[in-house]
Amino acid sequence: MTTRRKTLPPPTGDDLTDLLRRRREQDQTPALAPAASRPARASTDMDRRSWYMRKDTADALAAVVDDIHFATRASKHVVLSVLIDIATERHAEALARVQAIQGQSDSK
Repeated sequence: MTTRRKTLPPPTGDDLTDLLRRRREQDQTPALAPAASRPARASTDMDRRSWYMRKDTADALAAVVDDIHFATRASKHVVLSVLIDIATERHAEALARVQAIQGQSDSK
């Protein structure tokens, strides 16, 4: 069995040019709007630091940060800053607690 191909007449220049021009005009999509830029953030001095601590303490801190974050939807860095501000305001109490812990470990 032989396959027979259809023979098409050769395209004339004008018909082909018109066809391609119409196709291109139909395919053109409107230009995309430029992407919106992010609003400028307030300039604040930020720093990244890390401290080692007991796992249970780190877990408790993370839980408090999450609780306040989800209750207020404030950024976690804001929540952590407030918690540290409160701790620094209670510096004397923290100092006394550390000294008490050291006193307990010195007597052992």
